Amino acid sequence: MTGKPRILFAVGSQKPAESNSRSLADYLAEQLRKRGVPSKQIHLLPLVRGEERWNELFAAVDEADFLFLVFPLFVDSQPWSVVRFMELVGAHRRSSNAGPMRVAALVNSGFPEARHNEPALAICRQFAVESNMSWAGGLALGSGPVIGGKPLPDAGRTVRPVMKALEMVADALAEGRDIPAEAIALMARPLMPHWVYRSVATLGLWWTARKNGVSGKLRARPFTSPAEP
Repeated sequence: MTGKPRILFAVGSQKPAESNSRSLADYLAEQLRKRGVPSKQIHLLPLVRGEERWNELFAAVDEADFLFLVFPLFVDSQPWSVVRFMELVGAHRRSSNAGPMRVAALVNSGFPEARHNEPALAICRQFAVESNMSWAGGLALGSGPVIGGKPLPDAGRTVRPVMKALEMVADALAEGRDIPAEAIALMARPLMPHWVYRSVATLGLWWTARKNGVSGKLRARPFTSPAEP
């Protein structure tokens, strides 16, 4: 590869706007822009739902030479839209004898521990192998809800390590390098003590239930047989 890479951010959030994944992709894209690296962002869900937009999806991928997947963790794996994207793009690249491409991923989850993202990153690495792409590295972020769907500079002091890690990633990509180990380690560092995060998350769950009138049913087991204890 010569010159600056053309990076495509493929955002796999199920939310159309104000998602943590989009906030992460936006911040990294801005850091790349400051370093003279062009990028484009696509929202996967509307593009993979129907065959009528698949050519648009393939064109966006073909125009790039670096694919950056950014998505939330859904039950230890990718959301459906990301799985479908990988299936479509993998088949497209194999059938079209596509040229060299690099791929990286950033997974954020609601678990306080970043290690829960490891199976999803392993799937992304396998996607790279089966799609004739070079794996450039994966980032795992825990405690994602701390971002709150806000732009990272507006999300408070807690996310400063996340911003620093993304700045390190931007430096590396601008120089044609893979994601550095230092950035991976910094991104995976807990944003706050686990007991604090769990306490706040529990309070948030109760408040959401109260707002929806179901706070008295949080321990309900509607699918349990009456005969079961």
